[in-house]
Amino acid sequence: MQARIKQKIDTTAAWNANRDFIPLKGELIVYADYEMKDSMPVPNFKVGDGDAYLIDLPFVDAVTRDRLNAHILDDSRHLRAGEREFWNNKSRSYVEDNTLILTIL
Repeated sequence: MQARIKQKIDTTAAWNANRDFIPLKGELIVYADYEMKDSMPVPNFKVGDGDAYLIDLPFVDAVTRDRLNAHILDDSRHLRAGEREFWNNKSRSYVEDNTLILTIL
């Protein structure tokens, strides 16, 4: 079977007028008033969770931005500026005769 699915698309004003709408879990809601980024039209969209009203759901880019910022600030994954200064130039690597050589300075 082949099928195409049309997503729910409307303007911000129309979505905001429908305050009692709860999108199904995984349902994609597209806001047709596009935002321009780098001269390209980019639609805003939300993904339903089956519980929250549409007005209360975050835009997908906001969730992505928040997760990325949390990752960047995670000290268990990244060095802090002072730590980076301490570790820079502590070792040297080069290839000799198809062998990777690591040396501690």
